[in-house]
Amino acid sequence: MAATPGEFEDGFSLGNKQNHGLTGQTREHIILSRGLGVSQLIVAVNKLDAAQPIWSENRFNEIRDTLMPFLKSSGFNMKRVRYVPISGLTGENVYKKRVNKANVEVEELYRWYSGPTLIEAINTFAPAMRNIGKILKLMLL
Repeated sequence: MAATPGEFEDGFSLGNKQNHGLTGQTREHIILSRGLGVSQLIVAVNKLDAAQPIWSENRFNEIRDTLMPFLKSSGFNMKRVRYVPISGLTGENVYKKRVNKANVEVEELYRWYSGPTLIEAINTFAPAMRNIGKILKLMLL
């Protein structure tokens, strides 16, 4: 999920009358993932280093607060959804914290974020429970 101004809004936009409803890839991906049985979700808020101001906590919270009602209405349990700020370009908070120690601006992120990195968050996923002992039923049309 891109945090730069305009990119998040485009992915989570309201449709016009011609489209008959809501549009945007972010909405589509949420609906598809839930329909495919995804029950645990990490929202990687990318490009926060390009947001203004850099590593903006307000922008992170704005994205989280916008997504939360839609994720709930799509059937996600909010206890199983995590939000992680990252920079894919620099690798900041992807697999370790403070990748670019020469960049003083990155310190702004760690003033307000003390959670896990993206990889640490992925490693907290609980394994999916599968009913492999039950009979598989096929419906033929």
